[in-house]
Amino acid sequence: MLRRSLPLAAAFVVMLNGGSFAASELALLSRSLIQGPARTVAFSGDDVIVGTGCGIAIFRGADELRNPAYLPLEGEPGEILVKGSLAYVAASGGGLVVLDISGPGAPKETFRYKAVRAERCALAGSTLFVADAQSRLYLFDCADPREPRFMEMKQLSAPVFSLAADGDLLAIIHPGKASIYRAAPGGAMRELSEAALGTDPRGQSDARIPRDAKKGILRRGVLFVLTSTGEVLCWDLGRPERPVAIEPPRVKGVADIAVADGEGMLLTNLDYLLPFDIERPALAEGDAQVKLRSGKGFTLESVNRYAQPIATGRPPASETPGEIPKTTGVFMAGKRLAVVAPFDGVRVYGLDRGKAKLIDFFPTRGFAISLVAADGLLYVANGYDGVRIGHVGRDGTVDWIGHIQTVEARDVALSGPYLFIADGTGGLKAADVRDPARAKIVGRHASPYFMSALVVKGGRAYCAGGLGGVEIVDVAEPRRPRLVWRQDFSEVRGIDVDERYLYFADGYEGCRIYSLAAGAPAAVSVLDTPGWNCDCFVVRNIAYLADGGAGISIVDVSDRKKPRTVGSLSLGTVARAVYALEKTLFAAAHTRGVAAIDVSNPTHPSIAAWYDTADDARGIFADEDFVYAASGSGGVYVFRYSR
Repeated sequence: MLRRSLPLAAAFVVMLNGGSFAASELALLSRSLIQGPARTVAFSGDDVIVGTGCGIAIFRGADELRNPAYLPLEGEPGEILVKGSLAYVAASGGGLVVLDISGPGAPKETFRYKAVRAERCALAGSTLFVADAQSRLYLFDCADPREPRFMEMKQLSAPVFSLAADGDLLAIIHPGKASIYRAAPGGAMRELSEAALGTDPRGQSDARIPRDAKKGILRRGVLFVLTSTGEVLCWDLGRPERPVAIEPPRVKGVADIAVADGEGMLLTNLDYLLPFDIERPALAEGDAQVKLRSGKGFTLESVNRYAQPIATGRPPASETPGEIPKTTGVFMAGKRLAVVAPFDGVRVYGLDRGKAKLIDFFPTRGFAISLVAADGLLYVANGYDGVRIGHVGRDGTVDWIGHIQTVEARDVALSGPYLFIADGTGGLKAADVRDPARAKIVGRHASPYFMSALVVKGGRAYCAGGLGGVEIVDVAEPRRPRLVWRQDFSEVRGIDVDERYLYFADGYEGCRIYSLAAGAPAAVSVLDTPGWNCDCFVVRNIAYLADGGAGISIVDVSDRKKPRTVGSLSLGTVARAVYALEKTLFAAAHTRGVAAIDVSNPTHPSIAAWYDTADDARGIFADEDFVYAASGSGGVYVFRYSR
């Protein structure tokens, strides 16, 4: 996604009459919460390293996946390369990051090169190669592996699908070919040969085999290339000047491949795993060809409601047209295997005599959408992960202490000792949070709508039902919620209420106002706004609207029958959510992060401070101590705002 360049703490200095003063600032205090999607896994000794959301989680020891050390990054990790006690991370928007993972606590960043939108990385000889999406190859000297020295950037003539290295050999996978190089000290690259994609094991052209690739691996002198349609191509690089195509394991629909030393594993789109061995004849046997010997395959089979599969010896099921693979990535080292389902989690298996035994599972379903804080506790609607509950320290750090599993938590609201959850297709839920570490759901209300937002006031929950409409639910007795009113509308994503009126954001239809004076809500007015109205926040006679691509609209509602726009402000992106505190409006500004807006003069709102989050800003909340932002896969941000 496109991002502008911003400093970490968005503070501005204003010059006035020869002097200066620091303007408003959103100062980051903490960022946390391990999120989805999980994309990549690496092993370091007994440790398991997971690239998940916009950060790195490190699980110490091989026996269980518990209490990981976590380091947030500015971009989603695409590839992790482990060398000794260091991990090299290609982190997209975060660039190339080098982490010291030797300590028992959190990993420590030793080097970052932000000038590259890193997608792939490989270490050949003493040179680290990093590729980006613009066909550029960056070379770093790793004489000091903790702080690689940038040497040069090469503009390549074709896109880079993958990088693979073994010893001083480097394979660059392009459309239609794999180019083989020998990397010399100092970064010199000597091209040795090319291996043509779109060929069969005999090296003959085959139009049925695609010329584009998903992944390349180079181990024990064998180059493996996984094509976009699930074919595996293999070459013996024992003599890298003359690659020899070899017969791959015979299996259809390969989703991913992993190779460690002399063993490998193929994962199909039916959650079927096929192990294989690399057999390289002794030198005395002359030109005898490398052979790949397949073992007995097994299927990953779900065993409970969290879809944690065990490995069975059963053959794969028949392929269902259009079926989406549950598991998309496989990684291995020694006798351990990890499989990844991006929006579900990571499973680690132990391998023994051709069998796989589940060691542990760690979910990565989280996607922070909305949040609310009170009395030192933070409640986060975390998508498919449900609700996360954390204790907020005086320094703004969050200690996560509780969890409520729901269907798809989209919004949360507090009323006394109860937390109410807009749970997507799961309807409305009420949870007893008197003991936040052991919070539990006590009441449920089913709805035909997709519950996306809510406010709770006076014993009633006012619910935005997405493409459905609006519901009012009596929650005076949280254990027995009761529907009071329901009405269809266009696309209701945001909602607010005061003593007499109900306000809700109805997409392209604008902002609607309903009277609550009579028994049933009665329409009062509708204000057509220029954008996609997706949130509203009302303070006395002023309504602040998140108006999608049109930015922020400020509306005078002193006459509810004739609301009128008095001010507006473009954010250069989609305004998703708003929260007002005194004379400042905080906005979740999609790809541009969090905006603090001075609304002391409603007719002329102005940007006071920005902070660019790692992922799209989705939800916003503020109190007298902190500003909190929900940033999807980027997790939760806690700021201190100073005017």
